[in-house]
Amino acid sequence: MLAQDFPTGYIQKTLKISRTTIITFNKKLKVGKFASFQSMIDKKRKKKEKLDRFIEMLLSLADLPPIAGPGRWKHLNKMYNNKK
Repeated sequence: MLAQDFPTGYIQKTLKISRTTIITFNKKLKVGKFASFQSMIDKKRKKKEKLDRFIEMLLSLADLPPIAGPGRWKHLNKMYNNKK
């Protein structure tokens, strides 16, 4: 959370730790005490981002109709007309 620049108040409430603990960890993070751990987290984040982009690409290729808007029925009309 510190690496992602979350506010200290948010971290304090979410993790139920003191502000002093957050500041101490932030100092250690900046010095590089958690470099190997941070690199592992970064790798997992990159993999998740790749997966998200892949899923978005698949959904765009599936030609799904929009949820709302004027074009939401075009897809169904096209399918219905093709069956005739």
